Amino acid sequence: SAGEMRRDLMGETDLWKRVERERLLEHTPATTRLPRPARRRPSLVLVIALLGIAVIGGAWGGWRAFSGYMVVPEVTVPRFVGRSLSLAQQLASAEGLSLLVTDRVYSATAPADSVVSQDQPPGKTVKRGRSVGVVVSLGPEVVTVPDVQRRSLVEARLMIEQARLSIGELRETFDEQVKGGFVITQDPQPGARVQRGRALKLVISKGSAVVEMPPLVGRPLQEARRVLEELGITVRDVRTMPTADLDPGIVVEQSPEAGARIRPQDRVTVTVTVRPGEEQTPPPTPIVTAQPQQPVPPPADRATRDEKVTRVELVVPAADSTQEVRIVVIDERGVRTVFQKSLAPGTRISEMIRTRGYTIIQVYIANRLIQEIRP
Repeated sequence: SAGEMRRDLMGETDLWKRVERERLLEHTPATTRLPRPARRRPSLVLVIALLGIAVIGGAWGGWRAFSGYMVVPEVTVPRFVGRSLSLAQQLASAEGLSLLVTDRVYSATAPADSVVSQDQPPGKTVKRGRSVGVVVSLGPEVVTVPDVQRRSLVEARLMIEQARLSIGELRETFDEQVKGGFVITQDPQPGARVQRGRALKLVISKGSAVVEMPPLVGRPLQEARRVLEELGITVRDVRTMPTADLDPGIVVEQSPEAGARIRPQDRVTVTVTVRPGEEQTPPPTPIVTAQPQQPVPPPADRATRDEKVTRVELVVPAADSTQEVRIVVIDERGVRTVFQKSLAPGTRISEMIRTRGYTIIQVYIANRLIQEIRP
């Protein structure tokens, strides 16, 4: 039929499939099976030989590595201190070393980014490739100057020390506007950025060059003393007058008279009352006087010209027991205690106190400020 003829022509009948198989068999070579040789185990001698070779090779490699470490070349550590960090790094690299910055610190002498110290001393022999630790400078520490103008010298000193600065030259001058014992001007100016520890120059007011003597008669001695202190005046002499009409310790006479124009350094004397028969008994309030003395030998150079000698006298007031008396000096040398003792009521002391430059002498009894003296 037509369908059978078509399948026959397309090679889809059994005849053509049989012919294709016969053609393939004619062109395929015969396959020969070869016998598989028997697997032989390696001999014990060979295994031992291989293990020996491995052990000897490992030992040799380890010895070479160890020998390589032991024979690292040695170099001499250069001096890095005083050199810039970049130059120190170049010197270290040239010697086969490396630098390790272990810390950075402020220094008043070493410039910023310079080496301050090293943990391996110069000239020491070390192995090439080693790290050397160094401390590098941050330069001087800079602080801000506080404003101490129109402040008392005591307060100004505290503020300056808290700012990690110091007080240098102190000059004094009369000033009609600034109260005695207060700062008129300062150098450097407030807000300036300066190196830590720098000394400030201060000009201190001595108060007005000429003041009017205030009225003191009728005031208790302690109050009269405060009034004079505000004007920068120190009582030079205290006298007593027995009377039964007034309480003890009241000012009944003064010299100079009230209203007189005087200089703060002029001599001022007051007379206070005591009860009849009690002239030698301890006063109810402390009596403090101060008199400037001529330095010996007479001033020659500036150092001795600035020296002051003041005689401070004190009568310890009445109390139930002994009282601690302390005299503190503030001048160019700083703050220091020049006298400190526990004294019985009525004890009289006389101390010669040497100071330099502008001076404040403070008298304390039982830790209470009794009087400030500005000689």
